[in-house]
Amino acid sequence: MIIKPFTYSICEGKILINDQTMDLRPFRITGLCGPMGSGKSTFVKLLVDYRFKELDIFSSYGFSAYLSQDLTRLFTGNTVQSIIDMYRDKRFEVGRHFQEEAFDHYLKLFEFPGESRQEDFLTDFSEGERQRLAIALTAATTAETAVYDEPTTALNQKFRHLFYTTIRQQAVRSRIFIISHRITDILATCDSVIYFKNLQIQSYGSLGNMMRTPEMQEMLRPYVL
Repeated sequence: MIIKPFTYSICEGKILINDQTMDLRPFRITGLCGPMGSGKSTFVKLLVDYRFKELDIFSSYGFSAYLSQDLTRLFTGNTVQSIIDMYRDKRFEVGRHFQEEAFDHYLKLFEFPGESRQEDFLTDFSEGERQRLAIALTAATTAETAVYDEPTTALNQKFRHLFYTTIRQQAVRSRIFIISHRITDILATCDSVIYFKNLQIQSYGSLGNMMRTPEMQEMLRPYVL
């Protein structure tokens, strides 16, 4: 994937800026890093929402599987069954990419306790359980691009490591973007990083090169003796 220079007006007085051409073709898993409010989620929206295709920012706009925080926060009025039915529904594009056998595999892998609780509301589950369901839904959707937005905030160490393995396997068939403020997520999965600050893409490159920049060193500070 190649990303062209662009400016995008988020709202009055707020503009997301990228002034460089970014060639991500050598990479498969890219971490989107930077402070809260720096433009990461807007960048993802420009990629996954077909309404922005005419901006011609990305070299490819294939179908994207998107793990949004909405599943664990905003859509909690749904039942497990209603969420699964939406993903299965072939009237929607996601339904035409959803693989039920893979979904069942990931449900078991992440030990989601939902087989006998299909009619329970998402509010009846812990945030970690909802997050594991969201990962299973996203990983079971075949897509050119997969996006994971803060996927591990409520996962314990066991499930974080299962997620890391899942991502590496998924990268064989999908280009992946991960938004995470947890540097260990980036180190465990990514081969490249795009760094955002003050609504501007500051830098990008391989994980090894980016970890030597002052911005990424700052993310490591809590882990330094």
